[in-house]
Amino acid sequence: MNDAATGAVLCLLRNWRRGRTIDVLAWGTAVLALTALLALLWIAPDAADAAPVADFYQRYHRLVLFIIVLIALYFLPQLWAQGLLAAHMRRTEGAGPYTWIAFGSELMFMTVFNVEIGLVATATLLYDRISAEALYILHVGAWVLAAPIAFAGCGYFLAVLALCKRTQLFPRHVRIVAVVSGIGNIGAIGGVFTVHGPFNPADGLIAFGAPTASWILWFAATAGWLVRNSHVGRRGAGENADAGRPDRPVRRT
Repeated sequence: MNDAATGAVLCLLRNWRRGRTIDVLAWGTAVLALTALLALLWIAPDAADAAPVADFYQRYHRLVLFIIVLIALYFLPQLWAQGLLAAHMRRTEGAGPYTWIAFGSELMFMTVFNVEIGLVATATLLYDRISAEALYILHVGAWVLAAPIAFAGCGYFLAVLALCKRTQLFPRHVRIVAVVSGIGNIGAIGGVFTVHGPFNPADGLIAFGAPTASWILWFAATAGWLVRNSHVGRRGAGENADAGRPDRPVRRT
């Protein structure tokens, strides 16, 4: 029994180093996150009227607070992963523009996302202390913030795909997810025009659901890749980037 347990642990560690365990964990977490997203879309109120919004916070304020805490905890590994990814892109590209475009787009997107979550947290804290109209303004304002940066999200994935066209940075399945995610981010712009239906920013399937699902899929697709290629980041780090030259092509899976 001990030998079997030891063998299982060694196998897990070997797979972890190859990124396979990370793949399973990442895609498993993505499935859970997408399921939670569908549930949230089902219970979240339409942004067209103040009364359903007030009722939502009255019923689900504890759930909303729990989700906010999970998102806050998630920001650290997400920031770490995106830093590693930007380093890989920079080392591969050299002095080109695509790494900076992707980095700037990600920075804009995540900054606005943090502000959104902060406004939702404020609404959650004050739902029973302010008027329904004030609560409505906080709620809708939080989600409308995401609409103007829709094309910043698209710009991130366009930069990734442009770099992939020049190099073999990502395997095929990651490039496919980048295409799908770039298209999915376009829908967020609908929040500029309406507070009702699939294009409303608070619970619309296209304006809220599609962009959120896009980033969930992207983080799941790149997690294992980052682990499998972590040795590339340690070998000769900074040499070619400082010289403005891309690394010698490395096959990455």
